[in-house]
Amino acid sequence: MDNTLTRNSDIANRAQNLAQDAGRTLGRSTQQLAETAKEWSDRAQEISEDSIAYMKENPGRTVLGAAALGFVAGFLLRSRH
Repeated sequence: MDNTLTRNSDIANRAQNLAQDAGRTLGRSTQQLAETAKEWSDRAQEISEDSIAYMKENPGRTVLGAAALGFVAGFLLRSRH
């Protein structure tokens, strides 16, 4: 009977250790994911600010580019009937 109790205790300890290891791994992964998301968010903000600055400095090119993009999109999406 003592052997069974010892064995059950060992199994419980191993399960607890595995759960703790999984928790630490999950915590590290979550932190890495949060850091990566922050980096991407910062980069997207920079790109947005650069794009707005370019459009303000080059309004003619911006309008022509938008018109050209609209023309191409319309050509590609038009009905072929």
